[in-house]
Amino acid sequence: VRERFAVYALARSGPALYSLLDVLLSVDAVDTAERVLAAAPGSAREDERIAMVEARLLHRRGQGEAALANLVVALGALEKDVPPAPHVAAALRQALSHDQRLTLADRIATTEPPNPAALLALSEAFSQIGDYPGAEKMLRRAAAAAPPDSDLRRSIRESLVRVLLYRREAAATARLEQLVQDLIAEPASAMSSPVLNNLSYALVSRLDQPLEARRLAQQAMSMARPDDPDLARYLDTLGFAQMRAGELTAALQTLRKSRQLRQSPTNLFHLGLTLLRSQRVGDGEKSIQEAKRLAIATGDILALVEILAFLKPTHETTPEDYRALAAAYRRSGQDRLAEEVLQDVVERYPGLGEPRLELAAAMAANDKPAEATTVLRKLAA
Repeated sequence: VRERFAVYALARSGPALYSLLDVLLSVDAVDTAERVLAAAPGSAREDERIAMVEARLLHRRGQGEAALANLVVALGALEKDVPPAPHVAAALRQALSHDQRLTLADRIATTEPPNPAALLALSEAFSQIGDYPGAEKMLRRAAAAAPPDSDLRRSIRESLVRVLLYRREAAATARLEQLVQDLIAEPASAMSSPVLNNLSYALVSRLDQPLEARRLAQQAMSMARPDDPDLARYLDTLGFAQMRAGELTAALQTLRKSRQLRQSPTNLFHLGLTLLRSQRVGDGEKSIQEAKRLAIATGDILALVEILAFLKPTHETTPEDYRALAAAYRRSGQDRLAEEVLQDVVERYPGLGEPRLELAAAMAANDKPAEATTVLRKLAA
């Protein structure tokens, strides 16, 4: 906080003011944030991010409707052909309850003409709390309203790939396959390493097309700069595709390169799967267990879901694994998914008390006080 105050005292600019207010709210210094905002010069307050902070302040003060009205204006002012800045989705998640986000989504979606950038920001806010059906709905509305052949439209469709990767229903998989094929058919000039990597990962992890996934992953690598911060992720996707294509020696080399650059739960998991296929069972099991521990420690939800799904048929999972997954969901604001996981733990392990307490807490966070009370009464009995 002292550092941000010092920067703001020197700059007195909109970005410096936003940075200071953001860190003050992150440490619950609401009164100080309000005083700083009230004393800020008009030139600094004109920054569009400040409207987002004001909405967060109103939400903290219990003035949800005022926060909602503030955000309607702020989102409506976003440029309609440029992807919104990352802070917009974070502000929407922090400044509104889930019901208010739904209300805001309806208001933005029914505005004529609709603002596709605002809808994209709303979709990111829905994704951040695990409401992937809501995110997909916003993205499809955004895609219909976005200018054709624009960076915004491409960003919307790339986000849709990521959202559909989280959805496991058969119908969602069919939509993912169609979208991936549409994107692959786009001109080469519209492609980039991150886009190609996401398409490759969708093909290998969900659509069982490892050869096409390998081709796109190799293309992503050829386009990447040596200092690209996501190079480890591109290598991991390529190594996973090579493993699924049966090229085990090449896959091991690629996945180890990825691990040297940055160790991640996903990389360790894919390396473990490759070692298992290479008949190195002990090393493979060790790598997968390391992946699970790292996913729990870092709260990497997607990796943990994939790891537990792999381990579950062999009964190599524990109640603590799923409680860790639920805790990761709750830390990221995805209380509804946490409730689903804990409900399953309670049914599978009825003799354990801690999951019931955690289930009651998740239910309370989901505005289900009666259900939470019932769970607690059963535990007390």
